[in-house]
Parts: sequence; structure tokens; C-alpha cells
Amino acid sequence: MGARTVLGQACRAWRQCGELRLHASPRPGDTSLRFDPLANQPPGLQAYGWSRRLRERSYLAAQRKAPAAVVPSTPADHSAAGLAGTAATERKTMATVSQVFNCPAADVWRVIADGWLYSGWVVGASRIRAVDDLWPHAGSRLHHSVGAWPFLINDSTSVTSVEPERSLEIVARGWPLGEARVAITLEDQGDTCKVTMAEDAIRGPGKLMPKFLRDPMITVRNRETLKRLELMAAGGAGK
Repeated sequence: MGARTVLGQACRAWRQCGELRLHASPRPGDTSLRFDPLANQPPGLQAYGWSRRLRERSYLAAQRKAPAAVVPSTPADHSAAGLAGTAATERKTMATVSQVFNCPAADVWRVIADGWLYSGWVVGASRIRAVDDLWPHAGSRLHHSVGAWPFLINDSTSVTSVEPERSLEIVARGWPLGEARVAITLEDQGDTCKVTMAEDAIRGPGKLMPKFLRDPMITVRNRETLKRLELMAAGGAGK
């Protein structure tokens, strides 16, 4: 009898409480609406207490006025601003280390610009197999091996953007370990220069590791990378 009663209540006719229509673009008369279903419940209906507590903060936040958008003056500006903003945001979230070198930026760049020296300062790169003639121009690659002999992985590193003697951004590959984005910037200070290296995993198993675990590992490795780079630059490598 109890089961029949429950079934009978469940099969009662649905009651329409509202209607939502979605359009691909705004229409005349449309108004901006931020609806709060907890504050506008149909008569006779009530949310569970735990559900209300879980959802009410989200609905309160949704009622706040959205900040004004800053739109560039032209589509080209908009595109450039979007790309620059994305790159800047990515760099801020990357594991970053900096070091002041006791040599000018030109000496450091000579080492970076010689792809055959890559394995001498990048921790993890064991040997260089080939370097594109255009290295380090955007789109060029160097072919390296990573790991320790005899367990070596052959893969490549490609340049995504470059500003000679100032910055280099690369994607370093080492599958099946994955891929990492690396950004190196040089700030010339006369006889010295500040070198900053930012890195994070972008694909593969490394990306699956929680950021609070992978960042310290990247930081320790890249501190050693910068030490090696300074020694090579100060020693005249690349001349």
C-alpha cells in the first residue's frame, strides 16, 4: 500500500513553472537577467537545507555586477591583446627562477643561440643530434636526447617565439615523459644581466602531477640550469 501511494504521488501531472528560451543573438526587448532560483521558488516547492547551503553562495556571487570589459580599438589590437594577455597569465603561473649573471646579455645569448651547446647547460639534455640552420628563429628545432645512458629518449625542442638577446620561448619534448613550455628572458645591466627562466608542463604525465609537487622539482632543476649557463657564458662558450 505504501509503495502504491509513493508511486501515485510520483506520477502526478507536471506543473509548468516557467519557460526559458535561448537565442543565438540578442533580440529587441531582451533584458539582462541574473536569476536566483533559491529566492524565486514556485509556490509549494522548497529546496533541501543542505542543497540551499551548498548553492546560495554561488547564486549570491552571480548577482554581482560584471566588471566593465576593456575592448581594444580594432580587431587586430583585440587579437594581439588577447594573445599577450594569455602569454602573460601563463608565465605568472609557471615555476620561475632568476639569477644575476656576472657577464653581459650578449655573452649569454651567444650560448643560447648555439644549439649545439644546448646539452651543456640544460639539465636533462644528454646530447644533441642535429640543429636546424635557422636556430633559434621561430619555428626552428634542435634534436636532442634526454635521460642518462643507456636509457635515452630521442626527441626535439622547437622555438615558439624569439627576440634576439632578450627572450626565447621554446617547447621542449621528451615523450613519453611529455612536453614543457620554457620562457627565458635576459635583462641587460651593462657588465651583468638578469636571466629569468619560467617553465611548466603542458602535455603528458608531467601535466598530471599536481602543480604544488611539480613546481619545486622544476625550480631546483632550473637553478642548476642557470648556474651552468652562467659558467658557459662567462667562459666564452659560443664565441
